[in-house]
Amino acid sequence: RGSLGIPDEHFHPEGVEFYGKVNLLKTGLVFSDAITTVSETYAREIQTEALGNGLHGVLASRARKLLGIPNAVDYSLWNPTIDPAIVARYDAEDPSGKARCKTALLSELHLDMIPERPVVAFCERLASQKGFDLLMDALPKLVRSDFALVIAGDGNPELVQRAQAAAVHSPGRVAFVHKPADPVLHRIVAGADIIVSPSRFEPCGQFQQYGQRYGAVPVGHATGGLVDTIVDCDAALETGTGFLFDEPSNASLAGALQRAFAAFASPRWPFLRRRIMRLDVGWDRSAYRYEQLYRSITA
Repeated sequence: RGSLGIPDEHFHPEGVEFYGKVNLLKTGLVFSDAITTVSETYAREIQTEALGNGLHGVLASRARKLLGIPNAVDYSLWNPTIDPAIVARYDAEDPSGKARCKTALLSELHLDMIPERPVVAFCERLASQKGFDLLMDALPKLVRSDFALVIAGDGNPELVQRAQAAAVHSPGRVAFVHKPADPVLHRIVAGADIIVSPSRFEPCGQFQQYGQRYGAVPVGHATGGLVDTIVDCDAALETGTGFLFDEPSNASLAGALQRAFAAFASPRWPFLRRRIMRLDVGWDRSAYRYEQLYRSITA
C-alpha cells in the first residue's frame, strides 16, 4: 500500500483494507460522495450476500449514498421510425411496417415463411448469467408450441455449440447468428414478436427496452433491471408491458413463454404491442436524475 501512496491511517476495515489487502473498488465506495448503479432493484440486490460479491456489507453501510438510475434507449440509434437498418419504418400509431420487417427477417435467416407464427429472439451473450442455458433447456418443454426462435450472440464455447446444434436440429424453426453485426441485431428486434431475457441476474439489460421500442414484447426473469422495466401483464392483457417469471429455471421460463404465446394468439395482442411502443424508454428522465445528482454533490 505504501507504493500506492495510501496513508497507514486508512488501512482498516472501515477504510481501504479488505481481508488484509487493499481493495480499490471498496476504496471508491467508502470515499465517494455518491454511488450509482443502473437500476433501482439492482441497487438493493448488491446489498445482499447473493449479489454483493463480498462488498454487500460496504454497500449496505453506504445505502443512503447508493442510487439506482436505469439505463435507457438512445432514440437516435434505436428507433423504428428512422432506423436505416430495417426494411420498413413504423411506429406505435402505424405498426404495419413491422409485418414487413418480420417477413424480411424470416427470409434473411431462412426460417419457415409462416408470418402467423410468433418469432422469439434472444440477443444476449451466450452465458449462464444471461440464462441462455435455461432457454436451451426449456426448448423440449415448448416442443408443442408453434414458434420460431432466433439466437444472436457469442460467448461460452459450449453454449455456442448448443445454439449451433439447435439450429441444425430444427431448420426452419431455429436460426443462430454467431457474432451478429449491429444492423443485423436491429433487423432481428424489428422482426421479432417476443424478446426473451432470462438472465439469472441483470444490472439493467437493454434488449428488453429495445424490444419495447420496436414492438417486441419482452419475457424476462424478475430480477434487477428487468423487473424495473417490465410490468407483468394481467390475464386479460389490459395492463402490463411484458411477461415476468420468478424462478431462474427452465420450467418457469417455459411457462412465461407459453403465456406470451397465448397472448400472441389473442385479439388483444395489437393493443399490448401499441402500449409498449408508446412507453417512454428514452434517456431524458435518467439523464435528468444524473444531472440532479451531480449538481447535489458539487453544490
